[in-house]
Amino acid sequence: MGHRIGSNHFFTTDNTNAKDLELYTVMGEHDNIGSPLAYCLLSTATAITPRKQKIALQSFFKVLMEKYGIEPTFVHTDKDIVEIKAALAVWVTAKHQLCWWHLKKAVKSRLESSKLSTSVYHPNTARAEFNFVDVTFMPAGRADPQDTEDPDS
Repeated sequence: MGHRIGSNHFFTTDNTNAKDLELYTVMGEHDNIGSPLAYCLLSTATAITPRKQKIALQSFFKVLMEKYGIEPTFVHTDKDIVEIKAALAVWVTAKHQLCWWHLKKAVKSRLESSKLSTSVYHPNTARAEFNFVDVTFMPAGRADPQDTEDPDS
């Protein structure tokens, strides 16, 4: 088994470039210092297999856990549903949160956007996740039925 590092706080980030490549980084944090532990460069240009990205990320995270003993206390991700689901499937005991930097960037980008449509809102799904949600609430604006946060749905 691998070595445990400090308090085992880890987060992943990704970056997509113009060549249809996504770079995933697993960072370790100890004593307020972040250090890269592993990288996964994933090509999405020739994705023939359904859910290729999720399968690849789950395999990547699983190797880090099983071979190197990386069992994080926290996992911080950007708002990539596939990345979140892969991390949840492997690191089931970790607390999963959105990265503050990515969250601020997404809110700023959304507020600056003139796009009026949103993802389709499902009040019963929201209520199932958060029992305080009022199922009669409907957000303003119009929904784009092609816009989905979850490719598995």
